[in-house]
Amino acid sequence: MGTTALLNLLDQAAMTYQSVPLWLLVTGHCLSVVTLFRGYSPFWLVGWLVGFIACFGGGTSSALLLQSPSVAAVGLFARNEIGVCYTLCWWTVNYCPGGAWAAELPPIRTAAKLLRAILRATTVVQRVNAAVMLHPGVIAAPLVLGTLSACGGGLLVDAFSHCAGYPVKGPYELSHPGYGLRSAVLGTLCHYLLVHVTGVLSSQQGLGLVITLYAAHSLATDLTGQPCDYTAALGSLFHKITLIPAPADGSPAAAKPASTPSAKGEEHKSTRRRAAAAPVAFSEASGDEGQQAAPPRAAAMRTTRRRSAAAATAR
Repeated sequence: MGTTALLNLLDQAAMTYQSVPLWLLVTGHCLSVVTLFRGYSPFWLVGWLVGFIACFGGGTSSALLLQSPSVAAVGLFARNEIGVCYTLCWWTVNYCPGGAWAAELPPIRTAAKLLRAILRATTVVQRVNAAVMLHPGVIAAPLVLGTLSACGGGLLVDAFSHCAGYPVKGPYELSHPGYGLRSAVLGTLCHYLLVHVTGVLSSQQGLGLVITLYAAHSLATDLTGQPCDYTAALGSLFHKITLIPAPADGSPAAAKPASTPSAKGEEHKSTRRRAAAAPVAFSEASGDEGQQAAPPRAAAMRTTRRRSAAAATAR
């Protein structure tokens, strides 16, 4: 296959993906993500908010950082499909009888993951293009905003879960980067370097490439049941080249520092409780029931006075 044929395929792929209605993309994306967070909290409003952050936290935060609603608007305030489709999907999965079962049916689950990959890639490309236009010549803007748009939701949910004390299924994405963060970086780099730096691809061809990468992974993982993480090798290569050690495997609990401000506070509280409980224990050990026990020093002074009185009587 020649280069021209390959570029034509990328153009056709991008046009095919762009023909999918927005409401269908949002619905599939929300079904796929909300299913992952079903039962996150017994409080419905917390569950709604965390699900929304997981779905649209990256796009929302990157749009706020761009500070240009005409170029990259906050989705919830720009399109009705975002709020309406998300709320309906969230209610269906969490409270509609049979909704969670239907969302897990293989055809629906596979289609939802594919739509999620398309919307995720589209957001990455849009944020990279917007950052290049608003901040010409600045490398950090497209790289940071493109990456954040694809994985910001997961990072924000991890931060919320840690602060609020909700359990996390695995290590935090920021401390132990997985497919979510690595694929976000890969998609951002591919589009930025191939479209805006070298000019090898057009913006539409770059979109077709990034969507194809994400969609291929979603289909492969869902159909085979295996991780199929092609970014793991790139992560290992990064650590070897930069000599930055890869993070050790571990759970969020194991990754916590040995002494934190909250831990110190709990330790001080425990010490005060033991100190307050000491007189009670002393009273229970003595034979003076119902009498408030005196501190050990006062008891010793009282014993000394008794011995002095006994000695005077004997004389």
